[in-house]
Amino acid sequence: MRIVFIAVKDTIAFLRDRTALLLTIAMPLILILILGLSLNPVFEGNASIPKFEVALVDKDHGFFSDILVREVFQSESIRNMITLVPLDERSARDKTESGSYPASIVIPENFSKDIYEGRSPQIVMISGTSSKLRAGIVKEILDQFQESVSIVMTSAQNSQFNVIPSSELYYKSPEIPMRILSSGKIQLSATEYYSVGMIVMFILFIGMRGSKAILIEREESTLARMISLNITRAEYILGKTLGVFFTGTVQLFILMTLSRILFGIRWGNSPAGIFILSLSVIFATSGLAILISSIARTASAADRLASILVQVMSLVGGSMFPIFTMNNFMDILSRITINRWAIEGYTSLMSGGNLHTVFMPSIVLIIMGAAYMATGLKFLKL
Repeated sequence: MRIVFIAVKDTIAFLRDRTALLLTIAMPLILILILGLSLNPVFEGNASIPKFEVALVDKDHGFFSDILVREVFQSESIRNMITLVPLDERSARDKTESGSYPASIVIPENFSKDIYEGRSPQIVMISGTSSKLRAGIVKEILDQFQESVSIVMTSAQNSQFNVIPSSELYYKSPEIPMRILSSGKIQLSATEYYSVGMIVMFILFIGMRGSKAILIEREESTLARMISLNITRAEYILGKTLGVFFTGTVQLFILMTLSRILFGIRWGNSPAGIFILSLSVIFATSGLAILISSIARTASAADRLASILVQVMSLVGGSMFPIFTMNNFMDILSRITINRWAIEGYTSLMSGGNLHTVFMPSIVLIIMGAAYMATGLKFLKL
């Protein structure tokens, strides 16, 4: 009961603080509106994805592989985005796994022959760790190509003629870039993307209030009085952590509801996915709050440190600049932030994902929160 009492006390204190409410509720909504309007062209295709290279292993060198390499990947929009680099399979795998390339394409032997003989050979794509977004773009191109091949071959088999003009085969290729660009931009408007980015950033700001509150109570001897009432160190820390949890949950619910009402934001069709991901985000934030409490000596120092840390994480993690505009280095760096994994999870849900699509972001956030909390508890002095 004492743990819940401490948590509820902190939550009520937040709700009574009009300045805090204004900053953490009104400000995100204002920023969503401004950024949504000003950066909408980026999300409508007027800004390009930085060009990148993909390894190619062509073991076939036949008619269909030639169409893929020379026609599809050399179409105007795709060649401005992707450059194929011919390699042997071992080099392609090594360079992809090391992060040099986001993906490798392996066209198997007898690929064209198998298609002519009515079989359905599959192009192998090796995904790297440097950029899931770029690997996703390549995968969609390959999926559309193989779908086109299947449709044309079925039509040819049902026809009295067995001649396949290449122009018919790659008829869909001019449409590929538009679908790829929309997929690369997560198929969201600027307002939808920044609803996620700003809400995550301000949840972090709210979480940092918890670290400051711990140090204020220590400086004002409130903590000593609580301990004199037989509240143990564990109860106090759990109560404070739960308070950040409650406060973050209230803020998240309010902002999601208002963004739905004011901007028409749809947060997806998976309530379970939203619930689990949100708990993971708030848990990671709570852990970070404990860590900052253990580092900072005073409440004012905690305030300054938290402000700098949240802004840096938001800048690097995608709250301020869209994830899809990041180069390889920034894409990798962003993965050490809470923002990146939260944005990745929420945008996947908003783009039609389900509980499965937020599994990895949630696991990473929980691990982050546990690591922050374990480190903070080890060095926290009350």
